[in-house]
Amino acid sequence: AIQLVCVDRSLSAVYKKRLPINRPERDMEYAKALVDNDGNGFFIFSAEKDGKDKTLGDEFNIVRFDKETGDVTNFKIASVKEIFSEPQFEIDNVNHTIVFCGFYDETGSATDPAASGFFYQQYDSKTGALNHFSYNNFSTAFMAELTGREGGNMNNKLFTFAVKKILLRIDGGALIIAESFIRDKREVLTMSASMMNPYNQYHTVQT
Repeated sequence: AIQLVCVDRSLSAVYKKRLPINRPERDMEYAKALVDNDGNGFFIFSAEKDGKDKTLGDEFNIVRFDKETGDVTNFKIASVKEIFSEPQFEIDNVNHTIVFCGFYDETGSATDPAASGFFYQQYDSKTGALNHFSYNNFSTAFMAELTGREGGNMNNKLFTFAVKKILLRIDGGALIIAESFIRDKREVLTMSASMMNPYNQYHTVQT
């Protein structure tokens, strides 16, 4: 189970609600809690695998707690293609929607994961109905501007970028903020300070 606790701006408790999930924590690869301006709580987590060899697409469960009625609603949302890195969810309080977006991998290859483009999906925050979705491959011009290399390199894919945040627009759209990082692990030669028994040793440097 999970517990939703909602507090107001003075940090007074509005409600504390315990919701059954019936899933062990270790099975939930992704989990996030959100609350809208009306105090309704949302818990989003990865859907349970059905044991089939599904190569493309990811599914998520959304549990919604209605502050006024106390009702608990469950609905499921899914991406059409395999998600690259972690997806992002946000509540759009202006348009009363849940925005679901991030990078996707066109091939879903486990041996060569990469972002082929970005996706955007918009759901009614009360019913879970899909209002709008779009999948956009990275264009050659975009890749050239982003990387400074000639377009077409690496088949217009990103390998080291991860979505860090999305900024919602009043018109219902979103801006995606991503960061590129490279983890470098290498062995570095270190000389001993001992003159009696000099030796060389290696240590790991990680950046």
